[in-house]
This record gives sequence, structure tokens and C-alpha cells, in this order.
Amino acid sequence: MVLFSSFFESPQIKRQKQLVRSATILREQAARDLWVEVSILVTYLNAATKMHQKACLAGNSELAGKFVVTLAKPTELLKRLERVRLELEKDIEERKRVASSAADFEALATFELELRDALTQIKKEVKQHLTDLGSLNSQAAQFLSDIAK
Repeated sequence: MVLFSSFFESPQIKRQKQLVRSATILREQAARDLWVEVSILVTYLNAATKMHQKACLAGNSELAGKFVVTLAKPTELLKRLERVRLELEKDIEERKRVASSAADFEALATFELELRDALTQIKKEVKQHLTDLGSLNSQAAQFLSDIAK
């Protein structure tokens, strides 16, 4: 039935559906890019947690305190991403399911592009967390190296 119904669609709806497909591809690419950065962030967080424990054991409360502050933001970001991810997937599927007019498809394409932009912004935030964690891990490694001498 889908094959025959596509013959009767207006050119506007066909064009808007193509825009939705293109916007979906862009959003999915942004999501994959973000996933790569988040995977790296998790690795950095694990390393930072170990360095935090070592700083605590070495008695450097100043460095340990920096870790607490620096670890809090990316940890909260990861929690937020997990909460929102499933809701967004359901919302996208529902919007696709009910879209029937050219205006609906245009709104869906706009939504997909806005999500892509949001994912790109989150990726920038993740990169900043990576920089902060990398710098702090480096400071901790230097401190631990100095006390080992």
C-alpha cells in the first residue's frame, strides 16, 4: 500500500519527506560524533577517578578538591544525556508516525536539524570537559611523580 500511496503524494510532500530524510542523516551523524566523544570522556573520567583516589591517598587535599569539582560537571552531563536520549527517540518516532502534511514534514525536518545543532553544542561541551580532565590528570601525574622521587 505504501508503494501506491507514494504515487498520489504531492510534490511538496515528497520534497519535504526528502528533507526529513536528509535532516535525519545529519542528526544521526552528529549523534555518532557525540558518541565517540562521550566514549573518550568516560575513559578520561575513569582515569580521573583513579587519580583522585591517588591524590586522596597521598594527602593532597587541594588536588583532590579540584578533582571533585572537575568530575562533577561531566558526570552530570552524562546523566542528563542518558535521561534525555530515550525520550528524544520516542518523540522523533511519534512525530514521524503522525506526520502527514507538507507542514508536518517541514516541522519534523526543522526539529531534526535543531537536534543536530544541540548535539553539536553538547559535543563542544564534552570536548571542554576532556580538556579540563586531561589537564587535571596531567597535574596529578606530575604531583604523584614528584612525591615518588
